[in-house]
Amino acid sequence: MKDEKEYNISFILHPSYFILFFAVTTLININREMFDEDKAVVSVFDHGFLFGDSIYEVIRTQYGELVFTDRHLERLHRSADRIALKLPCDDETIIGEIERTIAEAGNDESYVRLVISRGRGVLHLYPQDCDPKMVIIVMKFVPFPKECYTDGAKLSVVSIQRNPRNATNPDIKSGNYLNNVLAIMEARAKGALEALMLNHAGELTECTTSNIFVVHGDKIRTPHLESGLLQGITREVLLEIGPKRRFDMGDAKLTIDDLNSADEVFLSSTLKNVMPITRIDELAVGDGKPGRLTMQLAEIFEEFLKESLQERS
Repeated sequence: MKDEKEYNISFILHPSYFILFFAVTTLININREMFDEDKAVVSVFDHGFLFGDSIYEVIRTQYGELVFTDRHLERLHRSADRIALKLPCDDETIIGEIERTIAEAGNDESYVRLVISRGRGVLHLYPQDCDPKMVIIVMKFVPFPKECYTDGAKLSVVSIQRNPRNATNPDIKSGNYLNNVLAIMEARAKGALEALMLNHAGELTECTTSNIFVVHGDKIRTPHLESGLLQGITREVLLEIGPKRRFDMGDAKLTIDDLNSADEVFLSSTLKNVMPITRIDELAVGDGKPGRLTMQLAEIFEEFLKESLQERS
């Protein structure tokens, strides 16, 4: 990576973008009952509110259709099993309620946050007599600014370490997100879009809402799950389709040296798809422009999405 003194990221962090994103909530479904956002409430004794005792998934529509719902539900079940949380309804009902909420909201493209809370209980850590609650938040999907993809985004390596797997396992997609909140606060203070967390051994793990990939020559690697990270859906898809297109892709235990010497870096997530990173703290990645393999993978991922939707129709 090359040192550069100036980097304009105002288009990424401008307050108007985040105001727009969070001002478009249209409909909320709580236990199959619809509410406008100013009428949607949960109990102050809900254990998700009190203790972060909840799990969730973020799903979105692309080309007007929900994508990868089967993968999201599979991960939801894994998270539920790991915290001994019984889902309040079956998968068919969950998908049906998501689709109903999307239809009633009437957005062109939708952001969906599915939350399963332990539910209301006594004011005690032990979840005695809790009644699980399902909340579905549907918002108009507002994409990241196009400059994030044409120019690339900035990443910051933060001092906050990722939770170890034998503590609050990062592969549980839980509402207990203080680790990530502290990390993104530090990154935003540095003018970065995302924060990269290391583990206690100094290995790369993940960002607050994204997985990370590094490129050296033609080799594309992402941190191994053993380093402590969430098994992202987009990450999973890329690792499946990339090798089929003859990309040298895989997972490995990566260090900060692997990051600093990378020719290309990119993020993957449900909301970002494939987003190039062209700056890490005060250093430019490669030549400071989105990399060739990054852009190729972004195109291939887009093609895969379209093909998957065509097969369903």
